[in-house]
Amino acid sequence: MDLIKVLQENITLEVLYYIFAFFVAMDILTGVVKAWKNGRMKSRTLRDGLFGSIAEIILLFICMLVNYLIPIAGPVIFILFIWMNIKELTSICENLLEIGGNLPSGLVKGLKVYTDKLDGLEKVIDESK
Repeated sequence: MDLIKVLQENITLEVLYYIFAFFVAMDILTGVVKAWKNGRMKSRTLRDGLFGSIAEIILLFICMLVNYLIPIAGPVIFILFIWMNIKELTSICENLLEIGGNLPSGLVKGLKVYTDKLDGLEKVIDESK
């Protein structure tokens, strides 16, 4: 928790919000390039992805308002912002790999572990329904 506190003192939610918006733009760009390269360019897929990204941007904006109104929620909201940025960065890296980008092998292995864990979690959630 001390690490979160130190990060919170040095990085504002607004900065994380702008970083997230930049990552969303890069994710869209790399996703379009990936689809174009693989010959799977579909406006429906792009539209659905854009709606999802816009919803996430709105969610984070609402979280900033909640943090302003209820400052005690700050650490939880800060962790959410960090997690959302990591999620977008992961998606960008996955797109770059599929496009043919050369990423460090340690990063590629880390992405595989992260993706496998998320897939396992989604499977558990789906089975519990």
